[in-house]
Amino acid sequence: MQVYVNGERRDVDKGSIAELIEQLGYTQDYYAVAVDGHHVPRSKWIQTAVADNQEIMILHPMQGG
Repeated sequence: MQVYVNGERRDVDKGSIAELIEQLGYTQDYYAVAVDGHHVPRSKWIQTAVADNQEIMILHPMQGG
């Protein structure tokens, strides 16, 4: 299946947002996720399925100003 993660086309396995984050190797504890422009709360990551051709933004906070 293909999705766009942070603007980059990626081949990924079917699964949930939580599984996608793990599959892509994101290791920090804090992320914000949006799917097709809509925020997905962390409490919904396990039950939110990733679909073919979705646009997914995975952001993490950065220190500084």
